[in-house]
Amino acid sequence: MSPMQNDSMIEVNCYYITDYETTKKPYENHYLHSKIKTVVKSENVISQR
Repeated sequence: MSPMQNDSMIEVNCYYITDYETTKKPYENHYLHSKIKTVVKSENVISQR
């Protein structure tokens, strides 16, 4: 990775979580998730220095 020299608009793939299941009780103070569903969308993002 390297820093961008100028402000730029770039196309990126964004992953969004649309659904999931979680445990009813925590394990070591964390709730575990399963059956995670995602969708991917291409978006234009402005990168600023």
